[in-house]
Amino acid sequence: MADESFPSKIKLIDISPLPIAKEKNKKSSGKRSLKSTILTELPYKNELQQTLETPKSQKVKKSIFNEAKNKNDKKCSVRPNKSNTSADVDDTSCIVCGEKYLESVEDWYNCHQCLGWAHESCGVLDEKYFTCSICAL
Repeated sequence: MADESFPSKIKLIDISPLPIAKEKNKKSSGKRSLKSTILTELPYKNELQQTLETPKSQKVKKSIFNEAKNKNDKKCSVRPNKSNTSADVDDTSCIVCGEKYLESVEDWYNCHQCLGWAHESCGVLDEKYFTCSICAL
């Protein structure tokens, strides 16, 4: 008779009630509504063609601007004026002839291979690069 002290049928809802769902806040998703139009109508078609043509003209301007920028781009570096130099630059000597920078009148260039400084006459100056006569051998 121990079975009679406990009810034989207990509902699950009595033991564990169902959770109560909270209401969701309805916020706009940030998307704007689009107007409905017929895609083949002339006003819409003309507007679409104008928007597609404008980026093409902007790309052309950018490419022309980049080409002009690249023409002036110089790869070899030139030594600055002697009046603006510091004490450690004054001690620099030409890697080919050994003449000091302060005693020189010529322009100096940085060799793109050995990264040393040399007179313009002590090397070969191409369109973009300067190569000292030691590295040119």
